[in-house]
Amino acid sequence: MVHTKRKESGTQKQPKSGAFIFSGVRYGGMNIIKIVIGLLFLAVTSSGLAIGDDTDGTTTYSVLEGNWVIKTDAPTAGGYGEAVVSTATNIYIARCLYASSDPRFWRYDPDVENWEMMNTSGLPTGAFRNGAAMTWDYDDHIYALFGGRYGDDSRRLFYRYSISDNNWEQLTDTPHPQGAGDAITWSGHDGRIYAIIGSNKRGTIFACYNASNESWIRLSFNPNWNGTDDGASLVWTGGKYMYALSGEYNETAPNGDFARYHIPTDIWEDMSDIPDSDGVGDGASLLWIGNWMDKYSDCIFAIGGGSVDEDPGYGFYRYSISCNGWEELKNLPCPVGYYVGNRLGFADGHIHYWQGAPKSERWLCGGDAFYMFKTTLKGDIDGDGWITTTDAVIALDLAVRGEYEPVADVNADGLVTSHDALMIMQAAVGAIGH
Repeated sequence: MVHTKRKESGTQKQPKSGAFIFSGVRYGGMNIIKIVIGLLFLAVTSSGLAIGDDTDGTTTYSVLEGNWVIKTDAPTAGGYGEAVVSTATNIYIARCLYASSDPRFWRYDPDVENWEMMNTSGLPTGAFRNGAAMTWDYDDHIYALFGGRYGDDSRRLFYRYSISDNNWEQLTDTPHPQGAGDAITWSGHDGRIYAIIGSNKRGTIFACYNASNESWIRLSFNPNWNGTDDGASLVWTGGKYMYALSGEYNETAPNGDFARYHIPTDIWEDMSDIPDSDGVGDGASLLWIGNWMDKYSDCIFAIGGGSVDEDPGYGFYRYSISCNGWEELKNLPCPVGYYVGNRLGFADGHIHYWQGAPKSERWLCGGDAFYMFKTTLKGDIDGDGWITTTDAVIALDLAVRGEYEPVADVNADGLVTSHDALMIMQAAVGAIGH
């Protein structure tokens, strides 16, 4: 079964020459030199504010704006067993409505905006259950924890899907019963699969899987956490660390617990809580895209996923690894929650999310909505996707001429001033330094 939607045509970006044009104004020669000299003077004599810093010194990182763009609906609404995983080129959804349902597995192709049903032969009935989680190994395989209902005493199924062969293979069972608190990620640091396994009913462990000898190794679990449950999530961030949400462990008190794990030393460290006032919910998700977009290598994107009260969740966030701080982004257009499982994926240079919620009116959009986040970076005045010294030059010239462009108003005071130009210059210099 294939679901299709006509792809809209885009515009071709023109190559740059030695000079540049913005809003009909050509910049080049001595004009640029004079402006750059002015910027350098400002940088030397400034107080050192960077994009996203408030005047009281509170770090909020850079200002990322954007809009959610609707894409072809997924082939289904959510189910009691569901998960999303992406491979940078495609996004996959696994889903079983009930434990008695046949498993379904779909692949989304962003180039033609269509969904294709993939092979599930050999998988058991109700394969994907509460807490199902998947991760890609940056090569040919997707690894999957199949999860477990609260009524499943000791479900430990662990499988691997071959992208090239389009088939599933059962692997060594997990060393602990699975449940709503499952989460999984691949680590490029050592080429292993790391997993949080369990629930508030069965307890939780942390372990890694070595594909070379098909074995599991139990590791230290965060000593400051009682366990994990609905909304637990785990993500590797390109180095020696991975980050995790503990999920809705206590179903009566909001929980935003967030921590990182240092792979070489097997040590956990608590970080700033995700700023969802009602706590994370069933659809909480983490996503790191720095391997494909270097400008976001310092960022983890997250969905709050609902709340401890099981209300629909709209929260979308970005975490700065270097600043240990969170930023609220544009709300999700269609709420997530109720069913446990990751909703975020990355393909074709953009973040996507699947609603994965019930079909009822309370959840809006039919439960099968699928969206792409199109980013707008404040300070990226020439629209090339990066903050550079060119943007700072344009901002200062706008300030000198008393003209206004929203994208240049980095501090959101309704004006474009030398302060905005300075903030852009410092962000550009910081980017060059990295």
